[in-house]
Amino acid sequence: MFVDDFAKQLSRDLRFPSPLSPSKEGSYSLRVGKELFIAFDALGEGVVFYATVGLVPEDLIVLESFYLTLLVANLFGQGTGKAFLALSRNGREVLLALPAPEILPYLQCRDLLEEFLNLAEAWAAELKDPKKLLARLG
Repeated sequence: MFVDDFAKQLSRDLRFPSPLSPSKEGSYSLRVGKELFIAFDALGEGVVFYATVGLVPEDLIVLESFYLTLLVANLFGQGTGKAFLALSRNGREVLLALPAPEILPYLQCRDLLEEFLNLAEAWAAELKDPKKLLARLG
């Protein structure tokens, strides 16, 4: 399977002491920094990268604007590139996902992972302070 081969090659490239191993569900994950985990899984013949990048604020005053910010980011690709933002099943976490449903050459897939990592780090930083995010939007 493509995603398994990608994980093995990525493990070699990053010089991990042992190769990445899949979870029971078949997904792989990488810890990036103290708080961010990037996961990837098979999507058709390709791969999907995803990460939890923040929490939905509990402050009802900013909630509507917060949702609008996510919607605008998805609609116009503002800060999301080819990725998209979504909510977790419980509606409390903001997820970022980047699908690539076709088989890609290893280097192209690795570059896509790097692009996704940059997006995830940026969104995680933005979503730490929703009021600051909303102020930036005007």
